[in-house]
Amino acid sequence: MCGIVGFSIDNYSQTKNILQQMLSVISYRGPDHQGTYNCEKLAIGSCRLSIIDLEKANQPISSEDNLIWTVFNGEIYNFQTLRRQLIEKGHIFKTASDTELLVHLWQEYKENMLSFLDGMFSFAILDLTENRLFLARDPLGKKPLFYFYNGENIVFASEIKALFKNPLVTKKINLESIEKYFLHGFIPQPDTAFKDIQSLKAGHYLSFKNKQIEIKPYFNFLLSQTPETNTKSLTIKTEQLLIEAIEKRLISDVPLGIFLSSGIDSSLIAAILAKKLNKKIESFSIGFKEASHDESHMANAISKYLGIKNYTKIFSAKDLLGLIEKIPFITENPFCDYSILSTYLLSGFAKEKIKVALSGDGGDEIFGGYKKYSALLYSLFIKKLNMPKLNLRRKGITRIARNFLEGLNYPYYQRGIFWDSPFKPYELPMLLKHCANISYAQDLDNLLTSKDKLNNFIFWDINYRLQNSFLLKIDRTSMLNSLEVRCPYLDKKLISFCLNIDSRHKASFFKGKILLRNIISKYLPKKLINPKKIGFGIPLKIWLRTDLRKFTIELLKQSKLAQADILNQKAIDFYLNSHINNKEDLHNRIWALITLESWFRQWF
Repeated sequence: MCGIVGFSIDNYSQTKNILQQMLSVISYRGPDHQGTYNCEKLAIGSCRLSIIDLEKANQPISSEDNLIWTVFNGEIYNFQTLRRQLIEKGHIFKTASDTELLVHLWQEYKENMLSFLDGMFSFAILDLTENRLFLARDPLGKKPLFYFYNGENIVFASEIKALFKNPLVTKKINLESIEKYFLHGFIPQPDTAFKDIQSLKAGHYLSFKNKQIEIKPYFNFLLSQTPETNTKSLTIKTEQLLIEAIEKRLISDVPLGIFLSSGIDSSLIAAILAKKLNKKIESFSIGFKEASHDESHMANAISKYLGIKNYTKIFSAKDLLGLIEKIPFITENPFCDYSILSTYLLSGFAKEKIKVALSGDGGDEIFGGYKKYSALLYSLFIKKLNMPKLNLRRKGITRIARNFLEGLNYPYYQRGIFWDSPFKPYELPMLLKHCANISYAQDLDNLLTSKDKLNNFIFWDINYRLQNSFLLKIDRTSMLNSLEVRCPYLDKKLISFCLNIDSRHKASFFKGKILLRNIISKYLPKKLINPKKIGFGIPLKIWLRTDLRKFTIELLKQSKLAQADILNQKAIDFYLNSHINNKEDLHNRIWALITLESWFRQWF
C-alpha cells in the first residue's frame, strides 16, 4: 500500500519541494519509504508501505530504458502469473514486486493492461515516449484517486489534502455536493465537497497529454437476464470462489491477521482459513462497555472453537471524543457513517501486531445481508396490492414505518438510498439556505438489466453506498494507521458470479445471507452462527444524550455553517432539541450535522 501524488509542470521552480510537501501530508499511507521522479513536464511521487519485496521495490519504478515510470497504491493479486507470462515474452524484471509489473504491462498492452489486473489499485504511469500521464482505478474503487484539472494542468493524489499542498489547487466549497451529502450520507463520485476537485470513478482511467484529459470506463459489473437457481451447484461454486479469493489475499512478506466480529462474514473467512486452508492466523476484535454493543464475547467463542488466537480491546465513549474531531481530516469529504470511529479504533489496535488484515466487508452487499433487502421484498409485495395511501403524519405510525412507507414513492432501486439517507428530500429546503432540490442519481438506470429486482437493487447498492461510503471508510481508517486491509468478498470474480445468483438465495422476507448460511453451517455449529450481529458499530444514540451531549450542544448551537449562510440555525436547533430532549430519535440526523460542522471547521 502507498500514497501517490503527481502533477504536470508549468514553470515550477520548486518541483521537488512541492512533491515532498504533497507526500508529507499523507506519509502515514507509506511510512517505509518516499521517492520522487520528474522530467521536464511531469512529476510523480510515492510514500510506500512495504508489503511485498521489502528491500528492492521502492517507488517510483521504471522500465529498463527509464522511459516508463510508475507509482502504485494497492495490491495485484495475480501478479505472479502475469509476471511469468511477461518473462516468457522477453521482459526483464529487477524486483519481485507487483509494482514493477505495471511498467511491463504498459509496454506490452498500453490501456488494455487493465483487463489483466485482479486486485485493488490506483496508479499512475508516466510514459516519456508520448509525454503522457495515465491514471487508473480498480473496478470497485477500493483505492482512492483524486485530481484537479484547470484546462491546462493536472494535479493528482491518493487523498485530497495532498492536492492542497500544490499551489495550483485552492479550497472552494461545493454547495451542490453538500446537498448530495444530506441526501446520501456521502458524496457520490466523481464529485467531492471541493469545487474543481474530482474523484476518478471506479473502473475508469484518465489520460493526460498535450494539456488535455480524456476519461473512459474500462470495466462494469454486468447483470444477467436469467440468474442461476440451482442451490447445490451455487453453494459449491460460491464456496470455491470465496476460498480462492481468500487464498490470493494471503500473499505477504509481513505479519497478516483478520478482523473478527460475531457476524457470518468475518467468521466464515476465519473458519475457511483455519479449517480449509490450515492457516491459524491471529484475529482482532473490539467491543464497548455498553452490553448492547459488545459482541467481543462471541468473537472470542468463535476464535476458541477454530483454535485461533483472538485479541480483544474494550472502548468507551471517552475514547471517541478526540477521535470525532479527527474524522474530517480522515475522510476529507463530509461523511456520516459513524462506524468509521470503531473501524479506526480496530485498525489502530490491530496495527500493534500486524501490517495486513483480512476483513469481512462486502459480504452484506454481495449476499443480501442488510435488513433493507428484505424491506425491498416487502415493498414490492405491498405495491402489488395497490393499497390506498396512508396519512403518514397521523399518530401511531412509528418513525421506522414512516420511513419505509415514504420510500415506496421512489423507484424500487432508489428506495435503499431513501431509507438510509440521514435527511429526506423534503427536509432540505428548511435546512439549507440555498437548496437546489437535487434528485437521487440516475446514471445507473440503463445498467439495471436483470429481471430480478433485488439483484438490481443490490447492484445499485454496490455502485453507490459500498463504493462511496464503506470502501472510503476502510481505506482511510486503515491507512491512517499504516495498515493494509484486504476484503475477500470484494473479489471481482466472486462479485461477478454472485450478482447473477437468483436473489431467493440471498434474502427473503425474514432473513438474509441465505447462501452464506448454507456454507458456514459446514464450518461452525449453529450456536455460533445465529447470534444477533452488532458488527463494529457504536452506541451513538445513547452517547449523544449522555457522554457526548455537551460536545454536541457546544458544536451545533453556534454553527459555523449557519454563520456562513449555508445552513439554517433554527432548523439545526429543532433537530438538536428534539433528539437530546428525548422527543424523537434523530441520532442519524444529529450525527450528519456533527460531521458536516466538524468538516467545515477543519477545512474552512
